[in-house]
Amino acid sequence: DAINTEDIEPTLTSWKESLQSGQPADDMYRLRKHTGQYRWFRCRAAPRRNKDGDIVRWYGTLEDVHDRKLSEQALQASEEFSSSILSNSPNCIQVLDLEGNVRFMNDRSIQDMPVEESGKVLGRKWSSLWPDGIGKDLEEALETARQGKTSHITGYCPTRDQSPAWWHFSVSPI
Repeated sequence: DAINTEDIEPTLTSWKESLQSGQPADDMYRLRKHTGQYRWFRCRAAPRRNKDGDIVRWYGTLEDVHDRKLSEQALQASEEFSSSILSNSPNCIQVLDLEGNVRFMNDRSIQDMPVEESGKVLGRKWSSLWPDGIGKDLEEALETARQGKTSHITGYCPTRDQSPAWWHFSVSPI
């Protein structure tokens, strides 16, 4: 009766699976306190077996994880917000690792850059995606970013649909 109504079905399903399989249970659900407020709890239980392997009882713990759960939800909301900003930016945005490999490209980059799709680009050297003339300058810009400074470059490269385009690159450390 104390479990939040939204959490009853998944919790019961999980418990039934653990009871049938004999595998430990590990669930999170909200419990109503005597004040009427709900808090998140993590319930973990494992079976105790007799010498024949039969389950004779279950032992478990109930841990208050409310603050952690709220922090995780806030972090997820923040990540979704940041992701929506990056994805919907009118600018081409790429995130590179210290070796200059592409780790992220926003939708605008995929639409405008001369690349097929991000899956074919992720993990590749960023400078290799551009014509040779720009590639060398981009490598130098990456070296500047590794030293904690921002650099700016302008170079010519057609877009994916072969439209002529001049690109202004701002390479910044994060």
